[in-house]
Amino acid sequence: MGSGLGILAAREPDFQIHGLLKFELFGQELWLTTTHISVLIVCAALIIFAIIVKAKLKDTEGEPGSLQNIAEMAVEALDNMVCGNMGSKGLSFRNYIGTLFFFILISNLSGLVGLRPPTADYGVTFTLGIFTFILIQFNNVRYNKEGHLLTCSSQYRSYFQSI
Repeated sequence: MGSGLGILAAREPDFQIHGLLKFELFGQELWLTTTHISVLIVCAALIIFAIIVKAKLKDTEGEPGSLQNIAEMAVEALDNMVCGNMGSKGLSFRNYIGTLFFFILISNLSGLVGLRPPTADYGVTFTLGIFTFILIQFNNVRYNKEGHLLTCSSQYRSYFQSI
């Protein structure tokens, strides 16, 4: 595997996952890879951005500044998108959907500055997809109670009848 952090910022595209640090835990060999480092960098960038925006919004008194106007416009657009697709019960998912949006956006944009995009690894996209699927199914059962299987089966039944 590779050595050093020079692999993270390569001059030419490299789509391989390189191991940077090997360690043992409970008798298992584990690797810290370029994907792990890229995810940490993206998460750190998002956290730093959120802290800066929170500090700037906390200092505003009286008239809103341009940052507050942009933030309110983004939140309102996200609320409209979530309500339009999921109804009024979907507003509780706006934080999750917004976080996914910004994580995927910054992850993909990180490839433009020389980092290996975390979303290029199936381990990241598969995990996000499975977590979202479980969240949707859990809330389907929570809101629809016993009828959650009927709504799912009726959609498939109408699809297969049309074939």
